[in-house]
Amino acid sequence: MNEKIPVPITFNIHKHHFRFLLQRIGVWKTLEWENVEPEFLSRLEILPGTKYVSFGWGDREFYINTPEWKDLTFKTAFKALFLKSETAMHVTCYSTSYSSWRKIKICTSQLDLLNKYIEKSFSKNENGSFKKLAVRGYYENNAFYLAKGSFSVFNTCNVCIFNAVKSIYVDKLKELLDLSACDPDGYRG
Repeated sequence: MNEKIPVPITFNIHKHHFRFLLQRIGVWKTLEWENVEPEFLSRLEILPGTKYVSFGWGDREFYINTPEWKDLTFKTAFKALFLKSETAMHVTCYSTSYSSWRKIKICTSQLDLLNKYIEKSFSKNENGSFKKLAVRGYYENNAFYLAKGSFSVFNTCNVCIFNAVKSIYVDKLKELLDLSACDPDGYRG
């Protein structure tokens, strides 16, 4: 694929987790390509009609036990912030985009690096499959997978996004971090 083709990647805060969104099929002028590598995508449970796939990394127990702010307990928050804990990848399928999503454009080589970065964040079993957690997602269009790393007050979902953006050599963090329109609930953490 031509290195000069602009590829949009999207970021959003949903509820209380910062995440990436990748459009499955990229289109530019008359060209079309896969934005999410097919082998990577095949290891996820993707719903028919999915146009965007989001990836959010965070504390496993926080994700599972806090679908809404009203569900947050002191124990869950304390453990997530101050104790070494397992992490999860929250994968959500969307059939449409939303105006609150923030987009930046990268080139195809950066997209390849981003795919690799996200894929390496998943824990895998012996045969290379992602370890899906046996818990219900918040809605029917999402699922949780065991992830690598440990969440803490110093290593949050925002830090994960920052490191991913840094790893693909994008110098648009100022633009990206202006999230005033992203979250209707006003959460910025």
